[in-house]
Amino acid sequence: MGLEGTVGGLNNGSGKTNGKRRDSGQGRPIDKKRELPTYKYSKMGKGDLHESIILDGVPLFIKYDFENQQIKIVGRIEQETRILIPPSHEEYPYIPYEFTKQEFDNYVKLARTESIDTLYQKALSLVKLYNDQDEYTLKLIATDIVWSYFQDRFSTTHYQNVVGDNDSGKSTIGATFEVLAYRCVNTTNPSAANIFRILGTVEPGQCTLVCDESRNMDESEDMMAILSTGYDYSKKVPKTNTNTWKQEFFFTYGLKIIIGENSLNQYKARGVLDRTFQHTAYPGDPESDIKEVMNPQGDPYRKKELDELMHFRKLMLVYRLVHSKDVIPDIDIGIKRRNKELCKPYIQLFYGSTVQQEIEQTLQIFLDSKNNRKSTSQESVLLPIIVNLISTSHSVTIPVSTVWDNIITTLEGQFDDSGAFHTSDWKLYKNTITKLMCDKFGATKVHRNKGSELTFDPNKLEKIDRSYNTEIKIKTTLKSHTENEGISAYETSRDATPENDGDGCDGSRDNAYEPNDNDVMVATAANLQEISPNTVEEGRGTPSGAVTAVTAVTAVTDMESRAHATDGQDSIPHMTDYQLAQSTKPETIQNAGEIYWSGSNWHCRQCKLYGDKFYMEGHICKGYASE
Repeated sequence: MGLEGTVGGLNNGSGKTNGKRRDSGQGRPIDKKRELPTYKYSKMGKGDLHESIILDGVPLFIKYDFENQQIKIVGRIEQETRILIPPSHEEYPYIPYEFTKQEFDNYVKLARTESIDTLYQKALSLVKLYNDQDEYTLKLIATDIVWSYFQDRFSTTHYQNVVGDNDSGKSTIGATFEVLAYRCVNTTNPSAANIFRILGTVEPGQCTLVCDESRNMDESEDMMAILSTGYDYSKKVPKTNTNTWKQEFFFTYGLKIIIGENSLNQYKARGVLDRTFQHTAYPGDPESDIKEVMNPQGDPYRKKELDELMHFRKLMLVYRLVHSKDVIPDIDIGIKRRNKELCKPYIQLFYGSTVQQEIEQTLQIFLDSKNNRKSTSQESVLLPIIVNLISTSHSVTIPVSTVWDNIITTLEGQFDDSGAFHTSDWKLYKNTITKLMCDKFGATKVHRNKGSELTFDPNKLEKIDRSYNTEIKIKTTLKSHTENEGISAYETSRDATPENDGDGCDGSRDNAYEPNDNDVMVATAANLQEISPNTVEEGRGTPSGAVTAVTAVTAVTDMESRAHATDGQDSIPHMTDYQLAQSTKPETIQNAGEIYWSGSNWHCRQCKLYGDKFYMEGHICKGYASE
């Protein structure tokens, strides 16, 4: 069925109020409701999706009636304090979606025959026609273009940062998004005020943004506020309207493509970069020039290509309407926190499709690139120095001077006249390093008579250490909600989670790690002296149960806590996954020798092995077994 003409939100006939409301007590007219042009409205995803279009030259909203399976026309949306209206042609900062009535009916029929697979293939074909870049870059562009039409159905998004020299094709990437992505606004060196005006105060996800020639973007506090919050659907930035002096809240969420000759400053825009997939554009030889196609000048071939581009974006908009209430599957992609936020929404959209694996492989490439950049950050380089220092000093409290001395002796560099220590990558100061230890590593600073000291928490260092793990792999499974069977969702998804869920194992089924006696070394107070700095360094990133730098630090804490224990009040050390596995083996239980407490350790009477209590309770007693 086609369009049905209705006008929503208008007061006609006897109910007409000519834009003013009356105070029930005094009868005074109250200020006229504001009319706000808006591109789309869905009551924050809780109501029907309204999309603004121009139909036969008239600006209108359209929505899909799921009960009667037809598109309805809405003139305006009247609310308690405002009236939402569709923008007129000249108010659009991008190419508006224009239809004739007959054309629109055809698109509704066509949208019902499409799938997310076919739309992705169409997008990838068009992207390849106008861009000559690496294959995985083209696939990311196509993925983001299709996903942009559903961005307001997800809680987070990633950004793209395209860098390259003049004539590298980076602006062509921006033009491709401008024509094909959802309501894409292509701006050149935009100001924060312009961006706020485009994004508006109605609801998130109004459009896609291309910020071309983004010079000094990281110098603007307002632009950084937009980018720092714009990845999250729920975030808003408050601004004061200088005309009314009322505070307004702007929704900043939406896919953003940042284009420039240089990437954002890694210190000033670090948080933004951590939400961004960065790639470099290179000079190529695309089959067609999208900038010429966008202005065909009567050329019939270019006009045909432009019609193909317009056909795709119209089809995507109608498909979005028809599928605006499709159920999105909840999945576990095997990674956590920021990495999950950058990838999960995209895999959710394509979950179960024939291109799902292709999408996952593309995201994995950019995820690896981002995490490799993170692994070379200042914090990632300093962390093993601190861990080794704690391990060798057998204490979690270290003088600030000792920390500084170890850093400048470990890293290659030299001092300048101001006292700064210059490495090949950074300029370090003693006071800034101390602040970094507190802010990033969670250290506590205490001033003593002989100088300040830093106390570190091994548990915090362990979490930080895992966050720099570059071996993070996407592995998608459908979440199982089995609470009614007495099993929590956390328990059922645990094996499919290959990153940082608190126990140190990667958890993926493909990479499941079964510790054995040959490759596992448990760091306890008994063998701490045997763990050399090389062993600690080589152990970084190893699976649960194997020695890591942070495991050794934890052992130091266990040793310090046990030093205060008495025979009648034993401290309870942490049982590692390996020890737990050992204690449940039948041969371990059968072969466990008699253990006793002496000095600061538990000892075995048969094999003379010694260590902490839980390790000794689960050890395989070779002396007992041989008797």
